Parts: sequence; C-alpha cells; structure tokens
Amino acid sequence: MKFPNAAKGISKIFTAEILQLIGTLATGIAVVLTAIFSNELSADNLNPGMTVWAIIILALMAGAAVVGIIALIIKIIGFIQTARDESFFRGVIYLTVIAILICFVAGAFSWNPFWSGFANAVADVVTFITSLMVVLGISRMAIALKDDGVLKSSGTLFKVILGVGILSVLTSFFSIFIPSAAGYYFTVVLGCMTIVLSLVRYILYLIVLSKAKKMLKSNVTE
Repeated sequence: MKFPNAAKGISKIFTAEILQLIGTLATGIAVVLTAIFSNELSADNLNPGMTVWAIIILALMAGAAVVGIIALIIKIIGFIQTARDESFFRGVIYLTVIAILICFVAGAFSWNPFWSGFANAVADVVTFITSLMVVLGISRMAIALKDDGVLKSSGTLFKVILGVGILSVLTSFFSIFIPSAAGYYFTVVLGCMTIVLSLVRYILYLIVLSKAKKMLKSNVTE
C-alpha cells in the first residue's frame, strides 16, 4: 500500500509546524523586548533612541502574524492532501475549521473576560482533539506500512498530548470558574506544568512528523 498524497501532505504539515515555531519565537522575542523596554517605550517616555527598538518589536509581531497565517494555510492544504489517502484526516480538517471559527468568536467577545476565556478553553479542547487525530492518522499509516519505529513514536506522542491536553483544559476552566486565590495558585502550578509538557510535546510532534514524512516518501519511491 502506498500513500502518495499523504507523503506530500505530511511534508507540508511538517513545514507548517516549522514556520509556526519561527513565528512563536519571533513573538516571544518581541514580548521579551517589550517587557525590557516597557518604560522607555511608553508614549510619554519614547525618545528617538528607542524608536529603532519600537520598529523592531512591531516588525517581529507583524512578521509572526504573517508567518502564522501562511503556516495555517499550508497546514490546511497538507490536511486536505493527506485526507485523500487516510480518512482520519477528514475529521482533522473539520476540527481545524471549527477551531478557527471559535477563535473568531473569542475575539468578538474580547470585551467579556468570561465568554472570551470560555471560547478560548473550547478552542483548546478542539485543538487537543485535532492533535490526537493527527497522531492516530499517522499511526494507522504506520500500521499499514508495518513501520514499528513510527508507530512506537506515535504512541509515546499520543500519551504526552493526552497529558498536556488534560492539564491545559483544567488550567483554562479553573481560571474561568474558580477566580479565588486558591484557584489562582492552582492554575499557576498547572500552567507551569503545561508549558514544560507542551515543549516536550512539540519536540516529539516534530520528530514524529519527520519520521512519518521519511516513511511515506521512501514507500512512494520504492
């Protein structure tokens, strides 16, 4: 069994994830620079010497936004191509569209902390399910191609995504429904754990996508 469309699709998904990583790093640098020069960059204290830093920060944020949009488009195209060979990815396409719509709803209710937070929490749940379905789709192709290495890596990633997803959902809903001091500290602890596990998840995700890309390409060229 060969997966010619999936080989192209997974390659695009991998590229999209790398672009998203670049965009995330650019955003992180911009946030750090903003924090460092917060006083100097205020409207009252802005001087010609800080104008360059202000331009750099704006350029980083704008660049991250553009890269994020490009990555999303490439990822959706990758999902569509992969879905031609692996039906599991059809559900991934629908969930991705739903997640985008929910993000728009969250933006529309940005004036209301509760509903904005609730919409973001729902978006986290949808993204969590989407990630699981991507891994399951890759696992199904690995089983068909009898690639134990990719299958084992996918199994490990599935468990990590499950753990991160549960912690992320708990953090989101605790921050909405339990605004007390105890809830706040519990949310901070869960949030720190989620950040660490999210980093592990992302690294594993890129590894699995890379292995899946090589598996599918080698199968097509045989």
